[in-house]
Amino acid sequence: MSSSKPPKILAVFDFDSTLVEASCDHYILNVISESVGPPNSGWSYPPSTMWGMPPIYRTLQERGVRPTDLLRCLEEIHYVHGMQDLLLELARRGHEIIIISDCNSVFIGHTLKKAGLQDCVTDIFTNPAWFDEKGRFRLSEYHHQDWCDLCPPNLCKGQILQNYIRKRYAEGEQFLFVAYVGDGQNDFCPCLCLDSHDLVLPRFGFDLYRTINAEKSHSSNKHRLIVRSKVIPWENGFNVKRAILDEIRRYK
Repeated sequence: MSSSKPPKILAVFDFDSTLVEASCDHYILNVISESVGPPNSGWSYPPSTMWGMPPIYRTLQERGVRPTDLLRCLEEIHYVHGMQDLLLELARRGHEIIIISDCNSVFIGHTLKKAGLQDCVTDIFTNPAWFDEKGRFRLSEYHHQDWCDLCPPNLCKGQILQNYIRKRYAEGEQFLFVAYVGDGQNDFCPCLCLDSHDLVLPRFGFDLYRTINAEKSHSSNKHRLIVRSKVIPWENGFNVKRAILDEIRRYK
């Protein structure tokens, strides 16, 4: 590592229910359905956001829901307590922040911009989205993968993280450690890619936390999936901030 610049860490965040307190899709549909009604009779949230949500948004927009209505709903979603402070502090210290999320670029970009956090984040890896010339919400998959059973076909978080670390290494950046902050089942894959000196920070009581604990309990199963990193559960952004800054101090 070059001595001409201070060492940095790579902080990796999921978005829905990690940085913000809800699934953006679920929140928008709950709010808008109160005013224009549910998308159809007997509807439920689709198992796949990537393929299930666009038809629902089309139905709502046929009823007069505008792009500004969707974006206004996003602005109501609160950040998890302490997460805004965490992003600002890590950016102020010169650390690298990326988001890897199965949400989409419109929702993430708008939410970060409204909070004044867009400049804190180095890169965002998510499903591309846009409003077309008729104001219809469009969504495409980040990539198509068939090699990882832990992630959906449209986005393998583990591969994205590994590719990013390799890219930055080729550019001369060696991170002190990687801190992965997430909540969902699809956050388990990237956690398996990390080393013993890295941090995995699962949200307490959520799917990632339960999955890690379930794998630990299968100690007699030689096929169990092992997270090698130090695991520190959290309930708010201040817990995450303390864990990351404490780990940084160990290197001084």
